Amino acid sequence: MVNRRTGKVYTGTSGTKPSNISAKLGVNMPDPSLEPWDTHNCAEIDAANKAIKDGSSIVDLDIATVYTKSGEPMPCCRNCSVTFRNFKVLTGKR
Repeated sequence: MVNRRTGKVYTGTSGTKPSNISAKLGVNMPDPSLEPWDTHNCAEIDAANKAIKDGSSIVDLDIATVYTKSGEPMPCCRNCSVTFRNFKVLTGKR
């Protein structure tokens, strides 16, 4: 996750499951989950939540999804495709 305005980068980890999701992010998350896992399980949610809590505006955030072992771009899951549908995806994978 990159804040376009400040250049600050936020990383997230899959499986982190942040317990206090920002309401600005939560309103975009599907309910129920479109995947076998919880909607807040993804690294994208973790990174976006960190960015918003750090003062980033959601409209200033761009997303990049990669396989951590290889750095290769990976597509967003169905939950994140909905949650981040209005975000620019820097890796070109939605």
